[in-house]
Amino acid sequence: MINYNQKMQLFRKGAALLLVCGLVGLLAACSPSRSFESVSLLSSLAGGSYPDQYSRIAVRYQGQTGLQEGDLYRPTEGDPQAAMMILPGASPNGRDDPRVVAFAAQWAEAGFLVLVPDIANLRRLQVSASDSLVMADSLRYLAGEAGPNIPLGAFGLSYAVGPLMIALLQPDLAERVDFVVALGGYYSSQAVSTYVTTGAYRAPGQERWRRREPDGFGAWLFAYSNAARLEDPDDAWRLRRIAELRLDDRQSDIETLRHGLGPEGQSVLAFLENRDPDAVPELEQALPARIKAEMRALDLTTYSLKGAGPRLFLVHGKEDQVIPYTESMALAEAVNAEGEEERAELYLLDAFRHTDLGRTTLGDVITLSSVLYEILEIRDFAPSAPDVSCGQSCPDSSTRPDPAPA
Repeated sequence: MINYNQKMQLFRKGAALLLVCGLVGLLAACSPSRSFESVSLLSSLAGGSYPDQYSRIAVRYQGQTGLQEGDLYRPTEGDPQAAMMILPGASPNGRDDPRVVAFAAQWAEAGFLVLVPDIANLRRLQVSASDSLVMADSLRYLAGEAGPNIPLGAFGLSYAVGPLMIALLQPDLAERVDFVVALGGYYSSQAVSTYVTTGAYRAPGQERWRRREPDGFGAWLFAYSNAARLEDPDDAWRLRRIAELRLDDRQSDIETLRHGLGPEGQSVLAFLENRDPDAVPELEQALPARIKAEMRALDLTTYSLKGAGPRLFLVHGKEDQVIPYTESMALAEAVNAEGEEERAELYLLDAFRHTDLGRTTLGDVITLSSVLYEILEIRDFAPSAPDVSCGQSCPDSSTRPDPAPA
């Protein structure tokens, strides 16, 4: 739970946002009520706090991938005004992760019907292109539960953004889904692997490498995730054990395990321990076939992303140590078709590190609150939703209580 000092700090930051909103309100048609709600929501999300009451129901639903499971969160008062699928990310706890539960519950109390699907690969700390099919089935189920006039969106974190973007290429979802929030996502599989192994990255269209010291987490998560894709069972066991040791302690002694590796395992270690960004393409080609195939299937550069589709909010921290912020820049560029209205909006944060809401500046808080404001605006201007853009002066404002201060 968020403590008093953190709460007051976020409240002061929220007050600054309200001041900014008041100054530009005439130009931006800013709603004070919605602004206050976005700050309050951000405060709750940052602290991982739960509403006093929330409705969480385990559900099962049939899709093209078979029987799936998840948790459905409903507002405790009134009907849902919008719907959102929240992907839990790579975590052993999956939909039961306390942060995921708090996150979903807060959105439900903001008037959203929320689905958190149970994705087995993500619970195993694996990412697969096949997850896109489960995500597609989950979105279709949520759309059916919400109804045709309810805005539908999705919230994806980190490596889950890739399968989510692939799922949205299916024509029925491209037309039905209204918005997507991608936090710390990626565009190029090779660019991400270059970053997590060598610390090198570059902005779209640039040739010069920028560098930061890799922290090792992404590299050893790659080893853990892909160990089962090795043909040699002994290599698979050794690589997985090496990854477990290094994820726990980057300085762990792995020499005994290393010496027992065969050609497949050695090729993965050579790939992960390389520090020359220009050597990555050749080392990638030497990886086992099943790993290369999965990397290609998850590589968004191999898909055509331009054209019709949902509105995208791409949020990325410049201090992200797992996926470089330049990946969201590249994704926005790949989505936005020249000569058409841009559907991908890029939001860069100064101090934000991957998915850690605890590290933010005042500017970051304003940026994040503006993203939440936009999502709440989508909720409020749905055909079947009451108009709350005018705050307390709305004739039907009594149907929705004013948000409490952050």
